[in-house]
Amino acid sequence: MSEQPNPSTNPEYAVILPVERDRFSEFIARLLGKVQRIDRSFEGTFDLSPDEIDNTFHLVDQRVTRQQKASLIQFTVNVMYNDGSSILLGSLNEFKSYAEVRPIVSRAVELSWIYLIDFPGRTVPEKQEIGLGFHASGRAYIVGNPSISLPVRYVDSGMVSLTINYTERTWGVDIESLISGHVQSLFKNIHPVRKFLYEYSGWIGSVSASIFFGISLLGAYHASSNFLSTKLLESATILDNSSPNMEGVQAHLQYLVEESARGDWAKFFFALAWFVIISLILSVLFGVWVGSNADNRPASFVRLSKAAEERKEKLTEKQRRRWYMLGLSYVTAISASVLGAIIFDFIAGR
Repeated sequence: MSEQPNPSTNPEYAVILPVERDRFSEFIARLLGKVQRIDRSFEGTFDLSPDEIDNTFHLVDQRVTRQQKASLIQFTVNVMYNDGSSILLGSLNEFKSYAEVRPIVSRAVELSWIYLIDFPGRTVPEKQEIGLGFHASGRAYIVGNPSISLPVRYVDSGMVSLTINYTERTWGVDIESLISGHVQSLFKNIHPVRKFLYEYSGWIGSVSASIFFGISLLGAYHASSNFLSTKLLESATILDNSSPNMEGVQAHLQYLVEESARGDWAKFFFALAWFVIISLILSVLFGVWVGSNADNRPASFVRLSKAAEERKEKLTEKQRRRWYMLGLSYVTAISASVLGAIIFDFIAGR
């Protein structure tokens, strides 16, 4: 550094700024540019590979550099893993040459562009920032600063967050439209039936439990009707076979006494109460089973490590099995409800 000028001896004054030389352009951009901000988030299912990150970078970079006189100051890729660690890669080439050797799963990645753009009518280039984050199931984050990740909420499938800090509104809106369309193209199309099942899995479980319990109540009603019909038939048989004299009256009274002593009605109502209680408990359990299998949401993947590739294979197979389990749970619950009603009817009728 040269010797500082002395105002008392040198008529030319200088202003010394406490800024590093390689950060001077950023300082000027922040000083002269009035920053505005766009924040958006998208929820959906995606399968992000290293090639998709490469394509996303070139899509943004080509649009920015072709429309304005722009210089890419910095591009970073921040990969976050399931053990809480992360790695910040300072360029696209560094990202493409990096291979994670640890047995950890990549769960999120944040892309960050910093440009200096010379807009028409502006005296100096101004800094524009773009932050794009892909987050698999779990915690979602706000992006924008490559060194800071703030958890905002929990997502079931996947979320993409977009942050644009800009000084030219037309430029910011154009980039937001470009990236939003690109993000939508990365989302998988989910079959409407599958989407309905996992979105309303709670209602499906509750309705299923009601159906299972309703089948049991119909069985209980049928068993009660049969039991009542049997007792009425016995009583009618005694009345028809008894003579209208004292002997007939005595025979009918003897039947009533024996019936009361056996306690058939008390035993029946006791068995009926237990059947209803057990049916209610099993119906709730079957409903929870069906609802949990129906909540088979497709997972999103950030496949930037070998462990993440293995996780995708395991989860895909697990989701396939859960669809089979959904059908099995429903058939099992219906069969158990019908079989329970038949067994209770048989036992109560003896």
